Amino acid sequence: MEREKNVKCRVAVVGSGMAGLVTAYLLNQDPERRYNVEVFESGERLSLDSSSLSVPNPETGNVDRIDLPMRAFAGGFYSNLMAMYDFLQVEYRPQKFLFGFSSIASKHRCTSRNFQERLDFIHSSNNHILFPIRPHTVTLISHLCEIGYLLVWYAWFTMCCFLVPPFPATRTMPCESLRSYIRRIHLPKYFVSSYLLPLFSSVATCPHEALLEFPAQDLIDYKRKTNGDQHYTVCGGVNKIQRKLSQGLQLRKSAKVVSVEPQGQAIRVRWKRSLDKSRSDTAEALFDRVVLAVAPNVVQTIFKPLQYEMSQIPTISVQSVVHSDETTIGPLTGTDILHSPSAKNWMKGSDAQVIYMRTFAQADDPQTESIHVQPSGLLVTTCPLSVIDPAKIAQCATFTRVLRTPQSRQIIKDIFNRRSSEPQVQQEKRKTPWRNGDQGVCGVGVVSSLDLFFARCHPRHLRSPRFSRCAVYTTDMADLMAFSHTALDAYIDIPFNIWLSIILIVVYESAIRSRGLLLFIVLGVSTTIVAFDKKSSVGEMTKTMCLLPLGLGSVLAFLVASRPIQTRFLSAFTTYVNFAVYGNIGMMVGTPADGTLRGMCSKVTCVALFIWIVQQGRNAGWKTIALHDDLFVFTAVSKSWIFAHAIYRFVLLTLPCFGSGRRHRLLELYSLTLTFALSSTSNLPFEYCFGMADTLVVPAVAGWSAIATTFNLIPPDAKRNDLLLDRIGAKADACLSAISIVTRFFQSPQFAVAGANNDPSRFGYKIFAWYHQHSLPVTPIHPREPTIRLPSREYPVAATPKSLTSPTETSLSFVTPPPVTLQLLKQAHEVGIPAVWFQPGTYNDEVLEYARNNFPAVIGGRGGAGSEGWCVLVDGEDGLESAGRTWKQQKL
Repeated sequence: MEREKNVKCRVAVVGSGMAGLVTAYLLNQDPERRYNVEVFESGERLSLDSSSLSVPNPETGNVDRIDLPMRAFAGGFYSNLMAMYDFLQVEYRPQKFLFGFSSIASKHRCTSRNFQERLDFIHSSNNHILFPIRPHTVTLISHLCEIGYLLVWYAWFTMCCFLVPPFPATRTMPCESLRSYIRRIHLPKYFVSSYLLPLFSSVATCPHEALLEFPAQDLIDYKRKTNGDQHYTVCGGVNKIQRKLSQGLQLRKSAKVVSVEPQGQAIRVRWKRSLDKSRSDTAEALFDRVVLAVAPNVVQTIFKPLQYEMSQIPTISVQSVVHSDETTIGPLTGTDILHSPSAKNWMKGSDAQVIYMRTFAQADDPQTESIHVQPSGLLVTTCPLSVIDPAKIAQCATFTRVLRTPQSRQIIKDIFNRRSSEPQVQQEKRKTPWRNGDQGVCGVGVVSSLDLFFARCHPRHLRSPRFSRCAVYTTDMADLMAFSHTALDAYIDIPFNIWLSIILIVVYESAIRSRGLLLFIVLGVSTTIVAFDKKSSVGEMTKTMCLLPLGLGSVLAFLVASRPIQTRFLSAFTTYVNFAVYGNIGMMVGTPADGTLRGMCSKVTCVALFIWIVQQGRNAGWKTIALHDDLFVFTAVSKSWIFAHAIYRFVLLTLPCFGSGRRHRLLELYSLTLTFALSSTSNLPFEYCFGMADTLVVPAVAGWSAIATTFNLIPPDAKRNDLLLDRIGAKADACLSAISIVTRFFQSPQFAVAGANNDPSRFGYKIFAWYHQHSLPVTPIHPREPTIRLPSREYPVAATPKSLTSPTETSLSFVTPPPVTLQLLKQAHEVGIPAVWFQPGTYNDEVLEYARNNFPAVIGGRGGAGSEGWCVLVDGEDGLESAGRTWKQQKL
């Protein structure tokens, strides 16, 4: 039954920041006037603009508004904010900045006003100054070297932001942290600690260590969306926005909400109101709906259903100080940004504002304070670490910043989604999950309020039944920033192929213009793979070396040789190439069909192609090689054979032994495209260029795949079932006598399970029982249980890995929380355990890094036959088979 038109739904909005005011504004602007909205604010002023102040500008004679905290925003990332400002007819303008980077060993050195430090670099926003200003204490040579260094690594970081997406979250693993992402793309420590972290930590207003725990997706997406866009500020300050949003609202100031309690069809809100400076009393009222637009730590104290979730979201108190103490930047010889000869003339005609970023690089907790020089001459220091004269402070404000972690990102995502996908280890600690809108309460303070305005909560959506439960449709900021995979990604590994396309362009240009350089690159890549690739099996390494140095390398070596040497050894080179070409095609007949019809058809097709090309070679008298403008020309192949071979190889790569094939699905397209390009460049027939093109493409794919796998440059192919990203499958690898990490794990004579227990419903029991049921000698590890009891047998328990009788002959499975895993892992390393297996949810970045640095064989992370990562229950039997381990099923 519809609510009577004269009866309005009472809505309490707790909090008067941007999220609260936007929500209240939207409800108050409902065309049908169905909502009676009250806004609760604990302070005497609305919090959006409560700490800002107006100051006179002696140069212009105008009054400048200083917003606290700083309200500048970047285009691209804040498109919703700009749309809202346009809707409200609030003016904003572009603002240029100069960022001065400096560092000091410890903040304790700042307690003296005589300390000295040097400005290292001056960066202009959007590079509006083409050549960076040189601080006058920096020599020209040093300045040029610094510019070159930053150009290289900033370009690399930017490319990675667009082409190397962070690992997404799975049901058993949180998303990748910034710390892990930085390590994976191999950014140097100096660039990270002196430039990347100071800049991002100043934006996020948090210490470096806290920033490193942010989800990488958040910051990488921020970089992607703001790349090349300008910064903006609101003309006249955010008080203009506050006035427009709060116009016509019922405001309860000095009313601190202490509890929000759902009671049947209503919600009781209690608050303390200040009568004067010394007295306060408590009041309460019933509302139909409540919107919590406050920080997580406040929600934790006033709303019991979310106490646990909000306690897992870290927050930090941030201080901003407005002052006139120029001694805080005086020790910086970088005040030459404003007064040096190199910048003075330029600054006269510019409205750029200067922000100093001073990093205190103490080893335990590096931090960066930012000092913003205002047009009025006042300074705004955020996260102050240096000494400020109290007599020169005009305003001091403290506000709460919500920190991000992969875990808190997942919590917010689950609150705003009906279907939970958080890791199982975390779910065990959770009670019945609360979802946004349950019990007539919704939260918007931990997400972007601007998504309310234009994405989900435009007034035309307020009629929806969902809002009748007051679940204001919001989207987690992280969801908007998450990498969106297209339908194409299900069939093609997009990051892998984007980089491969770039590599092939370089290879093509080098093959045409500088074959010597290409040979040097091939040898360098081959040496790198041999030296650092510890993941590939023997078969995979053999295949890569046959393709790179022995295949492409030998062809390039022949091409760069002098003409007399080429003429002398042409016959031998032709024999070598014929052996490689015919032998490679003939070997493909042995590709496992894996019981598929297309596999059997591929065998027949391969035999036909083999006979066909051998016949063409025989007709040419086996003289299949010619040289043309230093290109390798294989003449004994027809255009028909080339296209038939392309179709065959495309189908071949879909066989189960090649995994998903997402990385190689475009192989034929690359090969045929390069053939066409070489034909056009050399004016040779299309079929003559196929041999050279395929010789370039296939090794390039193999080399890039090995490098990407070795150094984790791109996310693993999650749709594959093999341990390695580009292995040729378990059966095919067995034919090549490959030895994988899983094989190494199951080759140990003994096994142990850390975290084994006596509860049949828990994974510790199930993993231990798996070893028992597969008749493997296994020892349970538990600090308190004396024995582990299975229905058919009782096992004595080892308290720690140090208690094992033969640790050097024991492979260890972990079914413990990450902190416990790390502790036991260090003990396992001390006693020489050779191989470890991490069940999903038992590890974090620190655990994996320690394991990979200290153990010969480590299994864990993304991969395996399941969707949640490597699991003994899913992948164990395949490992036993690949290790040649005999076992028999025995009763539990």
